[in-house]
Amino acid sequence: MKLGILSIVLCAAFLQGCILSPSINSIQKAGLTESGRKDTLNDAVKEFQTALFWENFPKAQGYASELNGQDVMAQLKQKRNEGRLVDSKVENVTFTDDAYKAKVDVSVRVKDDATNIVNSKNEEQSWIFSVYDGWKIDSIAKKIES
Repeated sequence: MKLGILSIVLCAAFLQGCILSPSINSIQKAGLTESGRKDTLNDAVKEFQTALFWENFPKAQGYASELNGQDVMAQLKQKRNEGRLVDSKVENVTFTDDAYKAKVDVSVRVKDDATNIVNSKNEEQSWIFSVYDGWKIDSIAKKIES
């Protein structure tokens, strides 16, 4: 009898975990938790860099923050004038304490259209998170190595 009750209690606990799992996953993907925000930044950065690689500037513009969207688009146009992005790699990500902002160091390789020479550059991207819009890029700056 005791074994039967224990089995029922264990089954109920197991099923509750299975039922709650999609809810917990949804909360994390929505960025309502610090770890969820950190996890979703990687996807946003990859999608943004992929849009730049394929020169899909309307899609890349969708990642620009509302506050600095015009500045980001000006920076993207300047980058396009420097040549075609052929490769990018995230080198480092630094989050603020609450993970609502992040600095992303990206190394990029750009082919000069006039000379066909590929140059390497380092950038620092500033990203901000809002629960309503998700991760948005706020600025792109050339990183000066010391």
